[in-house]
Amino acid sequence: MVSSRSKTGGYHRGVDRNRHQECSAAGQGLYLLVTPKGVKLWRMNYRHLNRQKTLAFGTWPDVTLAEARAKRDGVRKQISQGIDPAETQRLDHLSALLEAENTFKAIAEEWVTKNEREGRAPVTLDKIRWLLNITYPTLGGRPINKISPQEVLLVLRKVEATGRISQVPPTVALGETSIY
Repeated sequence: MVSSRSKTGGYHRGVDRNRHQECSAAGQGLYLLVTPKGVKLWRMNYRHLNRQKTLAFGTWPDVTLAEARAKRDGVRKQISQGIDPAETQRLDHLSALLEAENTFKAIAEEWVTKNEREGRAPVTLDKIRWLLNITYPTLGGRPINKISPQEVLLVLRKVEATGRISQVPPTVALGETSIY
């Protein structure tokens, strides 16, 4: 009788041929899942409120065994405190998405739209847009809650440097945008 190992030319080739996923246990719910295409993924099974759940920790070799075990230990600590790690991970992801959407430029555009609806004079809106266009290269892509007063001061000094000192008072709009 010929062993399946010699027929397939290796253990994982049999996995490809049979289209099965293989798991290698690493202890305490952590395992390495090998897909039919040969991708190796760190996973952990756990139970929360009598429901089985699975967390993904990344691909091997990007995440080493030591790193996967450290993540597993952190998850086990959360579970022992009654916290669902999958829910925590989901909320963290949503928070990061929301922060990425709340850039200075996005909020400033909302604020300009609000001012248009309120019936501000076209000249006032033009000045606000002019000022915001000066700020966009420096602050436009930054999350609004990460902008420091020093960065705002730097932008104001740029306006002063252009020689348009009479235009600096409308820069209060910059502060109003941060509050909006």
